Parts: sequence; structure tokens; C-alpha cells
Amino acid sequence: MTIKDDLIKKGVVQRGHFKLSSGFHSDTYINKDLIYVYPDLYDRLSEEIASSISDNMYAEQVDVIVGLEKGSIPLASAIAILVDRSFVYADKKNNNFMFRKSYIPFIAEKKIVIIEDILTTGKSLLKAIRAVEKIGGEVTNIFCIWNRNAKLSHINNLKINSLINEKVGYWRKEECSLCSKRKKFTVIKWGFINVKGQ
Repeated sequence: MTIKDDLIKKGVVQRGHFKLSSGFHSDTYINKDLIYVYPDLYDRLSEEIASSISDNMYAEQVDVIVGLEKGSIPLASAIAILVDRSFVYADKKNNNFMFRKSYIPFIAEKKIVIIEDILTTGKSLLKAIRAVEKIGGEVTNIFCIWNRNAKLSHINNLKINSLINEKVGYWRKEECSLCSKRKKFTVIKWGFINVKGQ
């Protein structure tokens, strides 16, 4: 069974009409929080990314694994254990990422691998890279579960390594064909399913 099939089987990939937290509309929602409900799926994704890191990088290319609040923290911490590296995470504050003071010695002058879960526009990832660079770290690689943006293969001259590279459409409300058919939508705000709209 492919990783995508496994995600569909476990209900992580959901079909319908969704208003995402970004404000865009989509016919597909990838509920990444469900990944951690299933130990076998969580283990599979962690192992796959850890194996990819180990296979494609020399040990000197990674000192620290970084996760991003809140989505990729569980995944990144599991991967750090598997590749035997330190783990830290970036907090989100005022729509940017920052690191706690106690993490600075683990980032400054270190080679960093950032773990993302689902990649859409890449804006959050770019902010995380800048946060690392601001305190003197060097991002050497990026890994994620699903890159849903077919046009985005690199960020900041860094290749995006993804288990699944497959476009998942998203549109502005005024471009949404599901809205024009007056189909109700489910509102997703920061991963929470809130209300049904119209």
C-alpha cells in the first residue's frame, strides 16, 4: 500500500468542500492531526523521512532537526530520535517563527534540517528558514509528508524533499466552483473543524 493509500484509508485525506485556515477553498482537506492517532501510520511516516535523511545526507550535513509549531513537532521529534540528532522547535509569534533562548546554542553555527508536515504555499517554511538564519544557523535540507503545490520544488534554493508530491487544488472563494454550485463548506481554522458555511 502506498503512503497516499494509507492516508486515505485512515481518513487523513478527506473529500468535500472546505474553507482552509489560509482562507482558500479546496475540495480536499489533509487532516494531519489524524496521523498521530494511528501508531502504525505515525511510525511509517517517521521511518520513511528518517530513512530519506540518512540515505541522502552525510552525517556532517545535519546537527539538529527542527519542527514547526504546532503541526510538525510530533513528526520532527520522532525523526530526530531515529537519526540520532538533537531536536528543537520553532514557536509561532506574531505570524513569524522564533526560537527560545535556550535553543540558540543548538542552532547557531549548526546545520539544520527542517521538518514540515503539509506544504501549500511555502510561506511558513520561508519564515522558519529566516528564523534559523537570523541566529546563525544554516538550513541544509527540508523534508515534508506532502507537497501539495506542484509549482514549488525549491524554497530559498533548497530542494523540498517530500514523500508525496501531488497537487491538491485550492482557490479563492470567488474562483471556487463548489461555491458557485452553492455547496456547503466546512470551515477549517488552525486544524479545527468549526462550522458549516454556505
